[in-house]
Amino acid sequence: MWKNKEQPERIIHRLYVTWVHDGGRLDAFIHALIPSLSRSKAKALVDCGKVLVNGETKKASYIVKEGDIVEVEIVPEPKGEVDERLLALASQMQIDVLYEDEHILVVNKPRGIVVHPSHTTSEPTLMHALLAKGYRLSKVAGEKRLGIVHRLDKDTSGCLIIAKTDEAHLVLQQQFANRSIEKRYLAVVVGNPQWQEMHLSAPLGRDRKNRQRMAVIEHSGKHAETHFSVMERYGEFALVEALMLTGRTHQIRVHAAYLNHPIVGDAKYNGRKRALAIATKMHNEELLKLLKGLNGQMLHANEVKFRHPVFDHELRVTARMPHDMERLLQCLRRISTSQQLTG
Repeated sequence: MWKNKEQPERIIHRLYVTWVHDGGRLDAFIHALIPSLSRSKAKALVDCGKVLVNGETKKASYIVKEGDIVEVEIVPEPKGEVDERLLALASQMQIDVLYEDEHILVVNKPRGIVVHPSHTTSEPTLMHALLAKGYRLSKVAGEKRLGIVHRLDKDTSGCLIIAKTDEAHLVLQQQFANRSIEKRYLAVVVGNPQWQEMHLSAPLGRDRKNRQRMAVIEHSGKHAETHFSVMERYGEFALVEALMLTGRTHQIRVHAAYLNHPIVGDAKYNGRKRALAIATKMHNEELLKLLKGLNGQMLHANEVKFRHPVFDHELRVTARMPHDMERLLQCLRRISTSQQLTG
């Protein structure tokens, strides 16, 4: 096992209150901007004078206002241990770097890779791979989320922003909180939508019957918005672009299924079963073979647009979709063309 023996240093996080968090409690605001701090830990820091608002101490119940500057002093906990076995395994992973400078990375995350370690996984993660290859990563989110500003599901591929420095991490965190980062996804869905554009606002929460799934929960779910646009149609399937306007767990997958167009290959939300049933009915062996060989949902984070956290210029980064998704689209296009010619 490897241990980092550096002594912990005090870190001052400077947070800026925007309209998104105007009117909320101080401890809730700190937790929202620094997720590694629980609400109770944030309150404890406020109570012991480690938090200043516009240079003054406040109570945890203080209502933050747009324009407030909140400074949070944290002494990081001693660093834990990194499993050398996981680092060794992760060193074999190929990392497709789409953009890099001294402050950030944008990578094309492969399908099948978990972004960061947790109590539910013992496999090497993207974070382990970055560490194994010597990348310096921000420490804002804690030792189990080094450099991780946001996440993608294990079986979703595409653009993922990584912070190298704490400064970059905090600014990016603020951009995500303000919803100023634009994330566009491509998805192959089951069915031919009766719409060209669809703006869906449907709150999400844990499925009451299966806690491993998310579901639309009308009264108690968290606000979630997705804008869908049909890019191509293939009879019983379609390629759609999904613009995420909020960032809930499984958001695009659940919203697509809610519209009765689950994502092809998505076993959790019935997309795999329905796609296989359609291919079987079509008697198309090539399509059936491709669908059976999929190892996850056909959902790809195609593009991310944001302002550089240090240099402040606009960045637009795109990621090539996985080969199996490309092959599936090529097959669907051939089938669609053939049907049009014979129709």
